[in-house]
Amino acid sequence: MAPSIADKMSEQHEAIDGRLATTAMHLDAGRLAMAADAATALATALRHHAQLEEDYLFPAFARSPVADLELLGAMHRQHAEIVELVTALSAAAAAHDQGHALQAKAALHAALGAHDDEEEVLCAALDRSLDAAARAALLAQLAR
Repeated sequence: MAPSIADKMSEQHEAIDGRLATTAMHLDAGRLAMAADAATALATALRHHAQLEEDYLFPAFARSPVADLELLGAMHRQHAEIVELVTALSAAAAAHDQGHALQAKAALHAALGAHDDEEEVLCAALDRSLDAAARAALLAQLAR
């Protein structure tokens, strides 16, 4: 079976989830300097993933016959929220403010879950609607 867009994005989510888990482990243990470093790596991974979505995934969806502009708008807003939350998490950990960092971690986890759910819908729609050549081209872009 040909690789799917949903599978490719899930691979990236697993890597991000691993970085979030590492950040959470350090934060929960009170290792705030390590949590701050892990949060920085998490922020970098999230920015890269969001940029791929903004540059390639979202435009492909917008051009597709199954485009849902409300869903795209929601996902753009979620990116802004996720950036704010990971920034708050990083700043709180760097400031050794475990309470605020834990709050930001919980909010970030929830925001990522909601975003991932909507992304699954978007990816499944693209997997169904794109022909093999268009899907292969998009997969190549998402592999960057």
